[in-house]
Amino acid sequence: MESTNKKKRYEFDEVFQLVRTMGPYQIILYFGVCMLQFPMAFQFGQSIFALGTPKFHCSDGNSTWCEANKCCNNCTNYVFDGPFTSTVSEWNLLCDRAYLGASIQSSYFAGMLVGSIVSGWIADSFGRRTSIFLSLAFIILFGVGSSFANSIPLLIFLRFFVGFSLAGCMLTQFVYIVEMVGPNKRTHAGKAQGSFWKFGAWAVVLLAYFVRDWRLHILIGSLSGIVFFFFFCVFPETPRWSLAHDHIERAQAVLMKCGAKKNKTLDTQALRELLEYVREDGKQIKDGDFHKRYNPLDLVRTPKLRKWTIIVCYNWFVVSLVYFGFDLYTTQLPGSIYLNYFLMNLIDIPVIGVVWFTVHRYGRKIPYCVYMFVVVVCSFVILGLPKEYEITITTMAILGRSFVWSEFHNIYLITTELYPTVVRNTAMGLGSMTARIGAMLSPYIVMVAQLPGLSLTLPVTIFGVLALIASVVTLWLPETICANMHQTIEEAESAKEDFWASCFRKNRDECKDANIDMPKITPLKSHTEHVTAL
Repeated sequence: MESTNKKKRYEFDEVFQLVRTMGPYQIILYFGVCMLQFPMAFQFGQSIFALGTPKFHCSDGNSTWCEANKCCNNCTNYVFDGPFTSTVSEWNLLCDRAYLGASIQSSYFAGMLVGSIVSGWIADSFGRRTSIFLSLAFIILFGVGSSFANSIPLLIFLRFFVGFSLAGCMLTQFVYIVEMVGPNKRTHAGKAQGSFWKFGAWAVVLLAYFVRDWRLHILIGSLSGIVFFFFFCVFPETPRWSLAHDHIERAQAVLMKCGAKKNKTLDTQALRELLEYVREDGKQIKDGDFHKRYNPLDLVRTPKLRKWTIIVCYNWFVVSLVYFGFDLYTTQLPGSIYLNYFLMNLIDIPVIGVVWFTVHRYGRKIPYCVYMFVVVVCSFVILGLPKEYEITITTMAILGRSFVWSEFHNIYLITTELYPTVVRNTAMGLGSMTARIGAMLSPYIVMVAQLPGLSLTLPVTIFGVLALIASVVTLWLPETICANMHQTIEEAESAKEDFWASCFRKNRDECKDANIDMPKITPLKSHTEHVTAL
């Protein structure tokens, strides 16, 4: 490498011209960090198996007509049928006290909303590694505390901070993964790490099946994270963060462990010079006033972006509410709750494969609308079937939940490709916030099913109507596949909207370079500009 005056601006990703993009060292770190999905999946599973509502019926002799899992006006005593205990059964959070059980579940999602905002500052200030293990420590601490909570307000407080800590661990873990590998591996690494959540969900089923007591379930699930602290000294800080904070020796040491490109010898001096150049350019970008600062209000100042923002935020809200709503509705489905939850997470794997093929082949918008309409069909089939068709009802719920889960990936792509560069991260952050609000409301939607005078299928009705509206209004968004990604708001406002898949009308060769993957993570940016919540 020339050591003369530079004539170009250097970016961190150029170090991967010298070191491996995903060598053995990075693979070990990748699988190790991905395993953090297990204790995180345990925490979410507790919302169902420890905080959910077990099946129950009225045991009042004068109310034999009262439907199972329903509250009746003239019933004075209810009996829980199992198959597990929960906060609902211990504190009798039914009927006029059902809102307390929903509040316990909702506090977890409220904590995730706040945690996803604050965790960015923690990870940027103290490092990805520190943020991950600090968040994990608080997950264990507040999780164990939850298992000993002796009052509802205390449990709400503890579950809030479990969600707060989990959001920090989840988002920073994703950033750690994509910062440790080369740019050509980030898309696959980012997508594949989600499969570990599914493995964790299956482990949740095993734990819930063998441990039916809610306090013991939370205790074991929370303590499972302790094993990862034995690897604290093994996991290094990411070279990108180290370099951004002037720890050039630390960054170089980690990159040296990644090894040289195949059939090449790593030039230590060249690597050091490149890191010096990257650090210098990073300081100029950070210290210089090269960019105007944008805020969420810029997403609604102009007509076209205002329309996009309303539609996109509504979809983030619906996808999150319906997804978590179906998850929490698992306790109301016919059949074994353990088998149902296992199948829900099993079918996600082939569904997401189909979804990724279609969005790359047929565009973003039409597959999104079609899959959202599948959710509508599943919801309305559940409404139309007599309750005797238990297998069909459960199957429709599982399919609906899996397809709405796949829509997280689709709305992520649509949001990323739709907005101009200057407000893209702002749009992703706003979408994530509306998604958290939807998640916070989902326990209350599921709760209304048990109230007197309301149908057990009312939550599914709400899911279906919301999904139908989302499927229709999304048609007013432009198609983004093969389309150029705008840089400025002015450029986006002046461009003509293409409402159909560009690849249907263009030569396929013109679309080979289309940006259809996860957006490139630019160097030396903040944690909050790297990720959104799914």
